[in-house]
Amino acid sequence: RRVPPRRWVSVVDRRELERRAARAIETKRWDEALSSVWPLVERARVVDDELRSALRMMTTALIRLDRKRAAATIQLFLGDTQAAHATSDDPRDRARVAVERRDHAQAARDFEAAGFEGHAALALERAGNDTGARVLWERLENHMRLRDDPYTAGLVRFNAARAAARPLARGAPRSEL
Repeated sequence: RRVPPRRWVSVVDRRELERRAARAIETKRWDEALSSVWPLVERARVVDDELRSALRMMTTALIRLDRKRAAATIQLFLGDTQAAHATSDDPRDRARVAVERRDHAQAARDFEAAGFEGHAALALERAGNDTGARVLWERLENHMRLRDDPYTAGLVRFNAARAAARPLARGAPRSEL
């Protein structure tokens, strides 16, 4: 019985790829750095120091290539919310940073600024702002784009009804936000 060949980067290959990536970063060849570090990241199965090191190299190259959203995603994966916040000013990334920091009110503001009203409503619910969540769910109920998506429209209606049933949201006027 024949054993299929293994498809993983050997220790020697890994070290050579790390050296190539480091040299490329030192000489500001960002695309080359990414192509050297990508196989290291792609084949990782566990989060360890080697993967973290490769991801940090990747982040450096992505920032230099002005791919800040991708870099911020990696920084969030590594648990560095401060770096992710400093790297990207996109409201979607700011919202994800706020979620990681468990600042749900800020996440709601950032999700809404990004046009993600459903995400904003969920964040408001987590922040305990039932009235604000209800207003957003009701606003979302009237979106034209939901007319062609009955499943999502049903979810929005369900969440709007659930939010309206909460004691703090019952007496709130519809135009509160």
